[in-house]
Amino acid sequence: MAETKEFINNSGYFECKKMHARMPKATCIARQKANLEKPGNPIYLECVACEQGQKIIMESIKLCKDCGLKPPISKNSPYCASCMAKRANEAKKTKKEAQNKIADGGTTQSIKKEKESPESENTSLTIEFGKHVEVLKQTEKLAEDELRTVENQVIYILKTHINNYPREGVASVIK
Repeated sequence: MAETKEFINNSGYFECKKMHARMPKATCIARQKANLEKPGNPIYLECVACEQGQKIIMESIKLCKDCGLKPPISKNSPYCASCMAKRANEAKKTKKEAQNKIADGGTTQSIKKEKESPESENTSLTIEFGKHVEVLKQTEKLAEDELRTVENQVIYILKTHINNYPREGVASVIK
């Protein structure tokens, strides 16, 4: 009795109108595929041009989550190749917009050190605070309290840290 209820309530089965029987969806799909392989000489005549069978095949095919038109690029991906490319392009565009915003003064502070001697070649440093906006705000607050520019506050913090650095020789470079 339990087997009968399981058979009747199983979502892997359906009521085939042409066969007047309850059958596995997998069997219907196999019959449809077999007929497609021999279009001029179908094996299962009752399954030729069966709308119910075509509907079951369409339900069994996993389609792209975004467009719903094409199959996904792999079993693990919900998107087709076209939609994956669109998503990648959108991500690149978003990243580029964020970089442009930062370059326009969003959350970046440029720190420049005046040339002290002809030997020093690289005298500027750009710090991206994009993921550390709170650190930038704290540094700005400290600079305001100390009556310094943000750039000078960062240099002061670095000098203080380096002078207290436990390794020998590092502090002497700064003095």
